[in-house]
Amino acid sequence: MMAFALGFYLLLHGLPLFLVALAPPTRHHDESSSTSRFSAKERAKLKRTVAQHFSSPEQFRVFLLVVGGGLTGLGAVFYFWGLSFTKKPDAATAPKDSATLDIEAKALG
Repeated sequence: MMAFALGFYLLLHGLPLFLVALAPPTRHHDESSSTSRFSAKERAKLKRTVAQHFSSPEQFRVFLLVVGGGLTGLGAVFYFWGLSFTKKPDAATAPKDSATLDIEAKALG
């Protein structure tokens, strides 16, 4: 159950980063015509942060792609691994207790 929850958490946080990195880059030179819901102050803060930590916007996009892809991949692995623990064994492959084995042995022999 813990692997399932961890996988879901990683998918929830990695998939948006991965999808943002895959989205085509937009080049808005005229910010007044932008339909973004962010204010000019918020956009300037994002540009300043990206410029401070990355050498170019393309490097930031690669960072998002690598981190988002890694989190998404790990999330998928843990998610499906957690799902495999929650499956109930069917009757044909279920382990048998000693009483059942004794009854079957007496019936056969």
